[in-house]
Formats: sequence, structure tokens, C-alpha cells
Amino acid sequence: MGMVKFLVGLVMALLLAACGGGGGSAGDSMYGGGSGGDSDGSTATPTVSLSLSGTTTSTASPLVGIATVLDAKGAPVAGALVTFSTGTSASLSQTTSATNSLGQASVTVYPAIGVSVGADALTAKATVTSAEYSSTKAFSITTSATQAGIALVLSSDTVSTSPAATVRNVLGVALSGQVVSFSTNGTIGSLSAATALTDSNGVATVSLSAADGASAGASYVTASTSISGVSYESSRAYQVAASGTVGTSLEIAVSRTTVSLASPAIVSATVTSTTGGVANQLVRFTTTDGAGSVSSATALTSSSGVATVTLTPATGVSTGTADYVVATTTLNSQTYRAQAPFQVQSTSVTGTLTVNLSSSTVSSISPGTVTASLKDASSNPIQGQVVTFATDGGLGSLSAASALTDANGNARVLLSPKAGLTTGADYVSAAATVSGAP
Repeated sequence: MGMVKFLVGLVMALLLAACGGGGGSAGDSMYGGGSGGDSDGSTATPTVSLSLSGTTTSTASPLVGIATVLDAKGAPVAGALVTFSTGTSASLSQTTSATNSLGQASVTVYPAIGVSVGADALTAKATVTSAEYSSTKAFSITTSATQAGIALVLSSDTVSTSPAATVRNVLGVALSGQVVSFSTNGTIGSLSAATALTDSNGVATVSLSAADGASAGASYVTASTSISGVSYESSRAYQVAASGTVGTSLEIAVSRTTVSLASPAIVSATVTSTTGGVANQLVRFTTTDGAGSVSSATALTSSSGVATVTLTPATGVSTGTADYVVATTTLNSQTYRAQAPFQVQSTSVTGTLTVNLSSSTVSSISPGTVTASLKDASSNPIQGQVVTFATDGGLGSLSAASALTDANGNARVLLSPKAGLTTGADYVSAAATVSGAP
């Protein structure tokens, strides 16, 4: 029987270096970027243009931005999902909007709460024929006589959805008991109520669903209110799904809102239709500002319609940074999007990796179990990290070259003598690369 003695003085390596990891904005490699020509060989490409109603915004007179999406032949693209973003000095009535029959999507731009003077820029992005296009316009912010306002958000861009309007006074304090009026500018949507009162958090909510007999399309829902004699309104775009997809939805959930390398979050995206979960549906995952790294940019839904990935902090992100993890999917030519917030708990890079062998002598009949244990500076196990294994002298044969750490921070492989060896001594080593730990 061939036997190889492995020394107990095991080599341990912990490579505490920035790993490739990823995350990234919604315009990164997940969708592809750049431009493309027409199939007839011309150099024309789709375009996204952005116009502003003025050059200066204030809470009393907010700017309206209109993004126009045209295909390579200059024709309007209806139903395209436009993503709007600004810097930290401004706030938006919505971050996404669907284009109408003219290829246009609009957004209202306000100063951020507490900002009375400065400058910022509005960016609009849209994906057309698998390529992303964008346009940016700068604007200034001036002091306004009032900082009061109303901001409308939707629980989903596709009905059914729940419009929620938040009302604040000149000090930025939420107003309770405020009457908010809701309306739609088309016939494809139906509201559960035309008015609603704000609660203790200043939020008034109604339900929006597809109107009876409505066909596929996009429209706007508007919330308005009056504060001290001044009228305010906020609008958001929504879509009604194409025939056969009414009732389809995408929901996202995270197992924890604070993430670290030792305590990653499990992100679950659920795709459902009127008949239940949609199986084998491709779901794309990313983070809005790149503060998080997802274990996979895409995943297929299970038989119950659920796709999952693991979320950890991205390399170099400061503790306390907040971001959104985003899931998107396209079903029957309709794109669905859902997002959930998270916060980076810590990005300090420290930890320990220890290796143990079940027996210092191994044979082909009695292989040894190599256990690598990965822990952070507080001795908490680090889950979901890749550990690589090797024998220094090449005398051993491993059942796998790498393994993932489990909930206890342990990764295991089997070790036996290399074929043809009868005796000898060697070292077995383990290595792990991590990008942060609490």
C-alpha cells in the first residue's frame, strides 16, 4: 500500500488583497455599451437626447427633464426604460420612466433637501437593441423661498403598483394629515382613490392597476398637493404589460440590509405571472452605484420562479456606504425592474486562514481530509469565499483544487497520494483572497 506522510506544519496563506469583484452600475457589462450600426451597413445608431425646461432648479420652480429615445432610423422607441440620475445636490421625482409613443420619458428635478445653491447634472440612460446610450445636461440650483415639496415613488414600474407620495414642509419635515390628489393622464390605468391623507411619516398611498380592457402601453400618474397656498406636484411613468403578461411581476428581497464579507446578503428575485412562478427565466443583477459585488451578474429562476445571488461589499467601499441592489428581467418583450437598499457594514481587510489535516499519514485507501478555516478579525467565520488547495512538492492528489467556505467558514477537500508513489513527505497549503471583513 502506497503511503505518503504529510507534515502537520501546514503552510497557510491568506491573500488579503483586493479581489476582482464587481458590482457596478446598471450600464456596465451586464447590458453591454457602445453603439452599433444598421444592418444595411450605415453608421447611424440609436440616440438618447436630453432637454431641460430651464437652466436653474428650485423647490418652488423645479426643472422638468425630457429624454427622447430614437432608433437608428430616427423613429421614436416606445416602452423603453430610461434611467435618470444626478449627483448629491439634486433629487428626482423618479429614477426610471418608460417612454411614450413619442419615445419620450420625463422626470422632475428638485434641489436635494438642505441644498439651496450650487450646481449638478442630470443623466438619462436607455438600452436600445442591447446597447446603452446616454445624455447629460448640467443645471444650477438657486435659493428658493420654500423648501417644501412632494415626491412620488412607485413600488413597481409595471402595474399593478402602489404610488406613494411624501409631503414635506419648508424645513423638510414630513407633513401628516395633508390631502394629496392622484390622477393619471391616460385611460390605461385605474386608481383605487382620487385622494388620500398623508400618515405620520408624510406619506399618502393609493393603488394603481390596469384599467378594464386596457391594452399594452405607458402613461403617467401624478400626485399633487398645496402647502401654504403653493401647489406642488410629482409624476412618475408606469407601464401596462403586453397581452398575456398582465399580472407578471418581479420582486426582490435581501436576507439582510447590512452586508460585509463575513455576513453577505442573499438576494432573491422572484418572477411571477398569473399562473405562478416563472421557471428558467434569466434575471440580471447589479448595484446602482457599485458599492456591492454580486456573485453572478445573471441567474436563472428555479421551478418556483426564484433566482438568487450573494451580495458582498465591493473593493474599496467605505463603511456606511448605502446603495441599491437591482434585479431586471425581460418577459414577452416587457422589461421588469426591482431594487432593494443595502448598506456596507465594514470594508476593513483583515482575517486568518488556518489549515488542518485529519491525519498526517494518508494512503489511497485512507485519504486525509484537509480543512481550511477562514475567519475575520473578530473570529467570525467568513462564508462563500473561494479557498484554493495545493501540495508543495506535488506528491499528493487533491479531490478538488478549490472549494467554497460554508456557514462555519470551512472549506474541505480530500488528500491522497499521487498515483504510483509508495512513500514520501510533502506539505499541503491553502490560500484565500478576500476584499473586506468586519
